[in-house]
Amino acid sequence: MNILLILFIISFFFQSFYSKKKYGYVLNPIFIFNVIFFFHNWSLAFTQLLNESFINIVIPNNSYSIYKNEILIINLTCLWSFFFGIILINKKKNNKDIVILYNFDIYNKLYYLLFFYSLVYGYYSGLFTKVYGFGQYQNPISSFSPMGIFMVFRYIFGSICILVNNKRTKYIIVIELIFSLLTGGRKNLVTVLIAFMISKYEFIKFNIDFRKIIAVVLSVIFVAYFVVFISDYRSFKHEYGTAFFEKLVLTNNIIMNEGRDVVLSFLSSADSEGVQAWTLSLLNEGLLDKTNGLSYLQAVVNTVVLRPFQGDLINYQAAFYFKRVAYPGIKNHGWDYSFSAEAILNWGYFAFLSYLLLGLIIGWIYKKREKNQYYYIMYGVVMSTLFINLRTDSTSLLRVLSIYVITFFLFRIFNLIKKHMLIRNEYYK
Repeated sequence: MNILLILFIISFFFQSFYSKKKYGYVLNPIFIFNVIFFFHNWSLAFTQLLNESFINIVIPNNSYSIYKNEILIINLTCLWSFFFGIILINKKKNNKDIVILYNFDIYNKLYYLLFFYSLVYGYYSGLFTKVYGFGQYQNPISSFSPMGIFMVFRYIFGSICILVNNKRTKYIIVIELIFSLLTGGRKNLVTVLIAFMISKYEFIKFNIDFRKIIAVVLSVIFVAYFVVFISDYRSFKHEYGTAFFEKLVLTNNIIMNEGRDVVLSFLSSADSEGVQAWTLSLLNEGLLDKTNGLSYLQAVVNTVVLRPFQGDLINYQAAFYFKRVAYPGIKNHGWDYSFSAEAILNWGYFAFLSYLLLGLIIGWIYKKREKNQYYYIMYGVVMSTLFINLRTDSTSLLRVLSIYVITFFLFRIFNLIKKHMLIRNEYYK
């Protein structure tokens, strides 16, 4: 067994047990982040440990095989940097007796409004019929879509609704399940499912309940199957001669009858080791220059200035900065960028600096969430979207946070969200 994988496994269990003891709850930010980090940054190496012939990565060069171990070393330092960042700033318990609560009903109303908007937009824009991944944007300006941004608003508002009241979950999950089948995407559905888990199970302690264990196992099996199902389904959903339900049956046959290993495919479905190795390869070959923090500055600019009005500043958005060198001109396929790849793009072998900062930020939000529901929802939004946005660049991650922050304060200004106080002895949730 690769010594690096052994260190990852030891790190995972040590940090998980330490955080359980520190916070008293299983679904704490360190444990959740370890799970997310596994799927994004070392799940492919782990699945190859289980099956040496398994490969779920397609990049147009051999950079992964060359830089595999270097990428694992970088990611191991990143994992521990996040861990130290979050425990440095975070305390176990907030002793304040006053909690600030808000009325978030406006988000519920807007979510359903955006649901109907998404149906209309998807129908008239051809989103429901085009091939998934086709028509890749070549630069940041061409990717600018004011109308498409509202699609992002929908799943963020849906996550907020679930975090405020998880009884709404079943309706939101059904809506996002429908959109997953219509568009071939799975990001929004995964986001709202994680928001539900945080909302319902964050404060549980590890007590054995076989009914709950069975429910969790069945839920994981369903999610694993669906993630792989959508991945296969979207590959041929553009075949107009095939009926919708026939496509569903054909996709199921690919998984079940052709021996597709659902478990290994699920484990590595979000992995980004390939694009990280690709980035490191281009840097070492001198074909790509480090951005030295400029991509993060670009992310901030993207949240306050519309892309068509940014001039030369727009050139440093990480995903397009990489694409311009790695695969220019390719429109029928894309390789999603990632937070780790962007960290390598900025700092090279010192990529852990980005994760140290991320740990400090999430630790600060988590520390404040007990006394103010605004921060509780912010924490839930960040953690539920992190599973997806760790597989994008910092612009996408900051966009999610800015949408919540900006809309919240706008609604407060117009008195659409009202505040009240609550005296409590424990968590307000």
